[in-house]
Amino acid sequence: MKRQKKPAPDDERAKLEQQVESLRRDSRQLQLEHDILKKANELKKMTANLRGRNISMSLALDSIAVRRSGRGQQLWLRH
Repeated sequence: MKRQKKPAPDDERAKLEQQVESLRRDSRQLQLEHDILKKANELKKMTANLRGRNISMSLALDSIAVRRSGRGQQLWLRH
């Protein structure tokens, strides 16, 4: 049979709740940083590919926006 833990005293509980909130903020911040780095890596790969194909970055970004808008199946930009 599992032993039941006693509830933490109010002051200890408040500290733990602050810690939990701080960890949640840190987690959100790290997730944002991860997402930004992931997108930056995608752009880096795209620019490397574009250099060989001689396509401008603005045209490539426009093509990404079109694909993400749901109209990408109909509107593939060709060069």
